[in-house]
Amino acid sequence: MLAEKRRCGEDKNRARDILAKRTPSVQVSKNFYKKVLKKIYPSYRFSWQVYSDKLGELSGKQKVWLDAGCGRNVTIRDFPAKYSLGIDIEIHPELENEHRFIKGSLDNLPFRGGVFDLLTAHFVVEHLDYPDVVFKEFSRVLKPGGCLLIRTTNRLNYAFFIASLIPDRLRRRIVRAVYGRQVDIYQTRYRLNTPIALGKISLTSGLELESVVMTENLHLVHPFVFAVSLVIERILSIGPLRNLKNMMVAVYRKPTYFISFGDPQFDSIHSA
Repeated sequence: MLAEKRRCGEDKNRARDILAKRTPSVQVSKNFYKKVLKKIYPSYRFSWQVYSDKLGELSGKQKVWLDAGCGRNVTIRDFPAKYSLGIDIEIHPELENEHRFIKGSLDNLPFRGGVFDLLTAHFVVEHLDYPDVVFKEFSRVLKPGGCLLIRTTNRLNYAFFIASLIPDRLRRRIVRAVYGRQVDIYQTRYRLNTPIALGKISLTSGLELESVVMTENLHLVHPFVFAVSLVIERILSIGPLRNLKNMMVAVYRKPTYFISFGDPQFDSIHSA
């Protein structure tokens, strides 16, 4: 038994060593593909670039900003704000900016109404059990004219269908081997992860959908995979096929006028 445990520990250490050696090579290949991409497709932007650019537009030194589902709470340090705060349901083991973090649930935000100019949710909405409840909370704490910026995945993309055919354990191994990272540990619901769903939530939340940018993130891990993903991206850029791209960056705005939702309790909070 002891020998078996020792072998198990050695196997885990060996796996870590292999992963540690592999990660730099993955980074080198990414940099190489990005240089190639800049030459052959200079107008292309990854979804993280679209999100960062939009966050740069919406943030500012006069803005009060809440990063919902902040994880390590590092985003708030990279963009200007009058005051910024991160909130998450759990405390990340590598949490930063502890003095600007609060533990709490997104479906019951511990803030009075109308205090934030900007809310962000980066890879958060796919985990929500009740997105309608959370979005009403977002609307409640936003000031009139305030914005919500989200980045999330699109469930209509072909990759979701392929992933559904692969056993979970094998999928985790593939992600570790190819991308040098762990699979998301939080359970995903995907209840808001289509362009149509992003539009429908605005009918009940009190937030108006201002824009949705669909992007297809390319895979920078192997020449063949890179070439295939590039061809797919070009195909998905044709007309309505854009709605099948794998990433969505959306902006919602709280209107400056009041809309009744037929819920007296919510209406009284919202109009206060």
